[in-house]
Amino acid sequence: MALPPMVAAFATLLLLLPATAAGQAITPERVTTGPGDSGLYTTVVTSSADGSRVIFASDSDMTPDDQVPGWDFFERVGETTRLLSASTGDDIKILMPFFGASRDATRIVFEGDGRWTADDRDGHTRDVFAAEGGRVERVSVGPAGGNTEDLDAEPAGLSADARRVLFESGERLTTDDTDNARDVFAREGDTTTKISPGNANGRDAAVAGHSEDARRVVVRTVEPLTADDPDDGHYDLFLRDGGTTLKLSPGNGPFHAELAALSADGHVALVRTAERLLPADVDTRADLYRVVVGGGVELVSAGPDDVAFEPIEMGGFGLYMTADGARVAFTSYQRHTPDDTDEQIDTFLWSAGRIVKVGRGNGEYGPDGTSLYNTLRGGADDASRLVVASPERMTADDIDDRSDLFEVDVRTGAIARVTTGPNGGNDDVDIFCPFDRLRHPCGGLPFVSVDGSRIVFETRERLVPEDTDDAKDVYQRAGGVTTLL
Repeated sequence: MALPPMVAAFATLLLLLPATAAGQAITPERVTTGPGDSGLYTTVVTSSADGSRVIFASDSDMTPDDQVPGWDFFERVGETTRLLSASTGDDIKILMPFFGASRDATRIVFEGDGRWTADDRDGHTRDVFAAEGGRVERVSVGPAGGNTEDLDAEPAGLSADARRVLFESGERLTTDDTDNARDVFAREGDTTTKISPGNANGRDAAVAGHSEDARRVVVRTVEPLTADDPDDGHYDLFLRDGGTTLKLSPGNGPFHAELAALSADGHVALVRTAERLLPADVDTRADLYRVVVGGGVELVSAGPDDVAFEPIEMGGFGLYMTADGARVAFTSYQRHTPDDTDEQIDTFLWSAGRIVKVGRGNGEYGPDGTSLYNTLRGGADDASRLVVASPERMTADDIDDRSDLFEVDVRTGAIARVTTGPNGGNDDVDIFCPFDRLRHPCGGLPFVSVDGSRIVFETRERLVPEDTDDAKDVYQRAGGVTTLL
């Protein structure tokens, strides 16, 4: 499953530099270094899919050609560090959040303050930039503007190759933008296009999601963009495909709609709304609907009862939809299946109109009063294997009452504990902290491989003999073998 870039980069670096078989130790390599290393702050932000290229940010002059003060992005390939974001502006660079990168990590998109490029003439107004091969180019610019003070721009999406970038801005960048509201724009090559078609003042538009190539964009706004959408002041979802606008959120009642997920091709959307769009929806809570462009609407979170713990507007959370839109995994307090008899959070998988509970157990509370939750944490890209976290004992080798990670093969129902090893895995250590211990660095799940065969996690528990301290460490579980990374 897709994870935030920083997390995915960290896990990929450990797994693939160098490639090893399950159980073999991995020798760490320092990435954040260079010929001009002065030992200041650095942070890894992403890596290529194969782990051969790592991108990191630093306010250190890592390379001789870094002559402008401020933060920069660098790339590390093999034993070579190169400056990726060479500034051509006349101001100190102020680095804002990293946004994303191409799959091969050769091109990155970020948000920055200060003048990173020569054509950036405004003051401390945030802009969107792209960097590749040491060259920085400004993205948030257009034929009608790009240097108005105090009208920030923010990145909102990008294609897989990072050559088409979506961003939002209140500045009028194109000639067809005639209002002062925030709009959605696309930048590809030297061309900026306004994506959100509306021009009503005070009706901001935002990117809710987009296809893998960033050509189909879901816009969320209260502005009615199609004839079948009344001006009711509620948020709706609209699919923009070329010059065509299609209302994506069914229904016209006094309810807001949110995009929970979108398929890679942009043709299947998962929409969350409290509006009852089908007769099967009999409650007043928000639900998940699967909407196929040019097709039908299906109710996904068809829980038959109201559960006091779940907020009305939630309707399922911890969501993941496969790239083809065929499977949806989510967690919910509601009882979606006959074998779910408790009122705790559980994980479910929807596929072809059928819902199954992922994992086992129907306990309410542990001996110390901890809720026996079951939450979705990751899984294979096709959702054939899902990783859940729970303090409930789902396997025979789990004899403690602390939270563990479990991998569930949804095809067979088989469950295997992930957080275990030669030293056991039943100490008084949680993989995730209970709600009353949120400040403790218990552990986490940084990465699951595409096929679900390798899982990288963090824990303070000593799972192998070579782990001799109580600090949080990084482990890999693959082929039934636990390895300290």
